[in-house]
Order: sequence, then C-alpha cells, then structure tokens
Amino acid sequence: MYMIVMKLNPEPFEKIKSHKKIWEVRLNDDKRKGVHIGDRILFKKQPELLEGVLAKVVDIKHFNSFEEMSEVLSLTSVGFEPGATKQDCVDCYHKYYTPAEEQKFGVVAFKLEVV
Repeated sequence: MYMIVMKLNPEPFEKIKSHKKIWEVRLNDDKRKGVHIGDRILFKKQPELLEGVLAKVVDIKHFNSFEEMSEVLSLTSVGFEPGATKQDCVDCYHKYYTPAEEQKFGVVAFKLEVV
C-alpha cells in the first residue's frame, strides 16, 4: 500500500470530507502515475496544511483531456455545483494546468472512499 499527500483548496477539501466529491482529477504526471487502486491519499487543506482527510483509491480512470473526462464523469461527482457545464469544468482545470501540460500528460481521475 502506498500513501501520497496532495494539497487541496478549502472548497474541494470540504467536499471530499463530506463525501460530496468522490473523484479527484489531476494531471497524470509522474507523481500521479505511481498511484494505484488500494493506495491512500492524504489530502491537506491549503493554505495552512494543518487539516487532513484520508481517502482510499477505489477506482482510477484515464483520459486524454479534461473535456473527455467531463463527458464521462458526473460533474457533481468531481466537485462542481449542479448546473455547471463541461466548459466550466475545463476552464477550472486550466487555472491549474496549461493545455500543453494536459496534452503532454493526459488526465487521471481517482475515485475516493474516505476512511
């Protein structure tokens, strides 16, 4: 079993903690490629990083882009409010990752079970 630490902004952190967000979506970079089903992710709430929530990875899905991910996964399960559009989703992730990074690494979604 492997454990990785990931930082989260307060809103998605609280949604994972309250079981409203069940998929964590990231760039599929080298750090994320090492995560497997059964591993645990310790999410630390930014900016202080004093509060954490531990989750088990119960499924993993890979996508070529955030747009493709938004067509497969329910946006509310990824943490978006009801009524959010696919474009809202893509625009949100492009605040953190450039389209060039997205094209280079692809996208990974971890299905979580808070433990």
